[in-house]
Amino acid sequence: MKSKFTLALCIIALALVALPASATSIIFDNSGPGWNDRTFRGAGYDPGTHISGVATNTTITGFEVLNHMGTAGNLKFLIFDHSTHALLYSSAAQAFLADLGGDSWKASSAFSFTLLAGSQYDIGVIADVALDAPYRCCGGSYTQNGITSFGDNANFLDFANPFQLGHAFTDVGLRLLADDQQSVPEPATLMLLGSGLAGLLLRRKRAA
Repeated sequence: MKSKFTLALCIIALALVALPASATSIIFDNSGPGWNDRTFRGAGYDPGTHISGVATNTTITGFEVLNHMGTAGNLKFLIFDHSTHALLYSSAAQAFLADLGGDSWKASSAFSFTLLAGSQYDIGVIADVALDAPYRCCGGSYTQNGITSFGDNANFLDFANPFQLGHAFTDVGLRLLADDQQSVPEPATLMLLGSGLAGLLLRRKRAA
């Protein structure tokens, strides 16, 4: 009897506290067919992707860019307002090793930023070393999960104090990351489980 009571308490306790682990997914990835050329950039002068459409408010927890770094260096991950050129987000400098082979995806540290419906953004990195990156030319758009990129890349300058200077006509590689939806017990469910736990405790006390 005691073992059954203990088992019941354990099941209810686990139901109250156990939640699924958080996981991150790629919700936007504009890479693929059509990457037909490369841009070569000196230190402190790098391209960004124009996010021209956001259908619904979307919170991202990071992003990745596709490029090739011939030497080790630092990147800052940036988000600008496309219309005003205001800097909305800048990471601290993140160190990356040189790419020994071809291109690689460089990932930001985790952060939280909400892309607002109807707004436009320029998203990318600036490096303190030279790099090169593939791009898709010219114009055109790509849409995934209500997010659209358009082929008129931004240009970022000045690693120490980044700013946005105009646009060109390409789409550069970008992946946007977001946490998966988590299943959290509703208040009514928590109350029901709590009542069950209290009932078992009371029954146990009376039987003692």
